Amino acid sequence: MTKRYNIGILVANIIDSFSNRVSKGAIAAAEALDANLFIFPMKYLDVDYDNTSLDMKFEYQYNILMDYAAKAKLDYLIVCTGTIAYISDDMRKKEVLDYLSVTPLLNVASKIKGYDYLIYDNASGITQAVDYLINKQNRKHICMMIGNLINFECRERYEAYKAALAANGYEFNDNMVIESDISEFCVDEAELLLDRNPECDAVICANDDMAVVFYDILRKRNKIIGRDIMLVGFDDSPFAAKLDPPLASVKADAFALGYRSVEKVINKLNGQNDADNLCRTEFIPRASCSSERLYLNKIENVFSGNDVSIAEKLVKYVYMSNVPAEKEYSLKCFCLKMISELRKRIIDSSASADDLKYITNQIEEFLAYDKYEAGIVPRIIETADGCREWLIKNAPCENNEIINKIFKYTITKFANRMISDFNKLEDEHKDHTHLSNLFTRDTLMFNENMEMNYAQMMNKFFCLNIKSSYLFLLDEPSEYRSNGEFPSNVNWRFMSYQKNMEFNMIPYSERNVSSEYMFKNKYISSDERHTFIVADLYSREYQYGMLICEPYNDKFFADLELIIYQVSAAVKLIRLISEKDKINEKLHISNKALSNLSETDEMTGVYNRRGFYKAAESFIEKNKHKRFIVCYADMDNLKYVNDQYGHSEGDFSIKNLAFCMKSIFGDSGIVGRMGGDEFAACILKKESESVESILDRKHSYIVNLNHNANKPYTIDMSMGFCECNCENLYDFTEAVNKADGKLYDNKSERKRKKQAIEAENSVL
Repeated sequence: MTKRYNIGILVANIIDSFSNRVSKGAIAAAEALDANLFIFPMKYLDVDYDNTSLDMKFEYQYNILMDYAAKAKLDYLIVCTGTIAYISDDMRKKEVLDYLSVTPLLNVASKIKGYDYLIYDNASGITQAVDYLINKQNRKHICMMIGNLINFECRERYEAYKAALAANGYEFNDNMVIESDISEFCVDEAELLLDRNPECDAVICANDDMAVVFYDILRKRNKIIGRDIMLVGFDDSPFAAKLDPPLASVKADAFALGYRSVEKVINKLNGQNDADNLCRTEFIPRASCSSERLYLNKIENVFSGNDVSIAEKLVKYVYMSNVPAEKEYSLKCFCLKMISELRKRIIDSSASADDLKYITNQIEEFLAYDKYEAGIVPRIIETADGCREWLIKNAPCENNEIINKIFKYTITKFANRMISDFNKLEDEHKDHTHLSNLFTRDTLMFNENMEMNYAQMMNKFFCLNIKSSYLFLLDEPSEYRSNGEFPSNVNWRFMSYQKNMEFNMIPYSERNVSSEYMFKNKYISSDERHTFIVADLYSREYQYGMLICEPYNDKFFADLELIIYQVSAAVKLIRLISEKDKINEKLHISNKALSNLSETDEMTGVYNRRGFYKAAESFIEKNKHKRFIVCYADMDNLKYVNDQYGHSEGDFSIKNLAFCMKSIFGDSGIVGRMGGDEFAACILKKESESVESILDRKHSYIVNLNHNANKPYTIDMSMGFCECNCENLYDFTEAVNKADGKLYDNKSERKRKKQAIEAENSVL
C-alpha cells in the first residue's frame, strides 16, 4: 500500500481571490494524488494593524498558524510566501522559511536562495502585454503600477516591463512607474502616476486589484478605457472578464499554481526529480486594451479553422478568455467532441433521427454535471446561435430541420437548467441562512455541565458543511501581541471532536497532547483521504486554542471566519462561566465558613446564642405540631474553680460540659452556649426520650468525666427543663425562659438543702 502523505499549505486570507484559488487547486491535486492536505490560512505578516481599521486590529492572531505548522511534523509544507509576506523583504521571507524548515518545504510565489520554489513565469506574460500594446495598439507612453519592489513577483514583473520596452526601442523613464500597495488601497499612487504622466496612453498593473482602481479614476477624468488609456492587469482573476469594459490581463491561474505545488511536492516525496519551477502565464487581450471589438468578440470568427481551433475558441469566447483552470480541459474535450460529431453527422452527411438523438444525449449528459454562472448565459445562447448558423451554412439543406431541432432543444434544455439551478441556488441560500442561524444559536446554548459544552457546541457543525472537526484548547489563554512571540511552553488539551452529526468529549486520560499529535490523532480515520482547515481560536490579544475542520467542499471557505469568531466566543464564554462558577464556589465556601464563625462558639464548638436561635427556628419549622423538651443549664461552682485553680481550669470545665451537652442530646438535638457557663438545648420528646432519660445520660457522663479528668474539683452542672409545643420562634423563646426559671428554682432548692445540712452538722 502506497503511503498517504500529510501535506500542509500556508496561504494568506483564504477568501481573497489568489489564496482562495491556490487552496482550491491544492485540494484538487490532493484528491487526485491521494494525499491528506492541511490548509493554514494565516493572513499577512508584518502588516501595521495599528494603522488599519478596528475590525482588522487583531488579525495578526492568524499569524500564529505558522507556529502550529512548524510543530505539526507533516511530510511537507507549501508556503505561499509571496502573498503571506508580500510587504516583507527577502531577508524576512528567508527568516520565515528558516523557521519552518524543520519540515521539507516548497516556497511559492517568491524565490529565496537555498529553497526550492514555484513561481509564475512573470517575464513572458508581461513581455506579451507590452508587445501587444506597442505593436498592435500603437501605444507610446506605457506606465506601470509596480507594487512594492520588496515583493519578488512585483520585482520580476517590473524588470520584464523594462526589458520589453527596451526590446521595442522605447526608453525607460522613472516617472512612468510608481510603487504602491498591491490592493485597492493604491488610489493615491494611481492618481499621482497619471498626474506625473499627462501623455500616458496605457497602464500595466502588477495585479488585477490595482487595475480595478483605475476604472473610477479614469471615468472621473473623462477618459475612455480602451481608447484614451488602455489597462492591463495581472493574474486574470475571475472578476477581470466581468468588468466594464472587460479587463485585459496576464493569465496566471492561482488554481493551477496550487495544483502544481502539490504535484511537485509529491514528486519530491516519491523521489522523482522535479526541477520545473515555473508556472505558465499568457496575456489575454480584452476590451480594456482595444478600441475595437476583439477578434473573439465576434461569434462568426469562432467557427473557422480546424476542429481543435474551433473548440479552443469556443471555450475562450464563452468564458471571455477567463475559463477556470479546473474546467478548461473538460470543456475543451467536450467542445472538440461535439464539433467533430457535428461535422461528421450534420455537415458531411445526411442526418438521421439517430444523429439527432446522439447529439441531444451528449448535450443532456454535459448539462447534468456542469454548472454555469449567470454572467456567461448570454454568450452561451449567442454561441448556440452561431453554431446553428455555421451548420446551416455548411451542411446539406435537407439537414436544416434537424439543425433547428438541435438548436431549439439546446436552448430549451439550457433555459430549463438555468431556471432549475437558480431555484436550487435560492433554496440552498435559504437553507444555509437557516442552518447558519441554528449554528450561531446552538454554539452559545450552554448546559450546566460546562465541560460537555465544548462538545455540545459542535452539535450544528454539520450545518456548515463540516464533515469532521477536532477542538484543542490551551490550558490557559496565552497572550500574544502583534510582533511578539508566542509562548513556547504552552500545554494543549484535546477536548472534543465531531463527525457528521455525532459529537463527543475526549476521555480525561487522552486530553494532554503534543502539537504533533493534534494533526495525527487517533480519531482521524486512516481509511480515507482528508482535507483539513486549521483555524486559530482567539479573542483580542489572547489565544484560546485551535480548531481543525474537515469541510465537505470549498463552500466552507466563506463561512470560516464566522466559525472562528463564533467558536472563539463560545470557548471564551465557557471559560469565563467556569471561572465564575469556581469563584462563586470559593465565595460560597468562604461565606459558609464566615457564617459558621458567626454562629459557632469559638471555644466549645457548639452554637453561640445567635446560631442556637437560628438553628432552633429551622428545627421548629421542620417539626411543627410536635412536642419539644427544652433545657437550660449552667456550671456548678465556676467562680470557685476560677478563683482557686485559675481561668484555664474554668475554661476546661466549660468545654467538657459542652461535650457533655452534645453527648446527652445527640445529633438529633441542638445545643448552644448562651454565654459564660450557661447552655441551652432542645430535642423532640419521644417515647424513648424524656427529662429523666436525659438526666440519666447526664449523670453517667459526669461521673465518667470526673473519674478520667482526675481534677481536685468536681465538674458538674445544674439543669432546668420545659416541655412544650412550639409553633414559632416566639414560643421557643418562651420555653427557653421557662427552662431558665426552672434551673434557677433547681439551684435555689439545692442551695437551701445544702445550707440546711450544713446547719444541722454544726449543731451536732
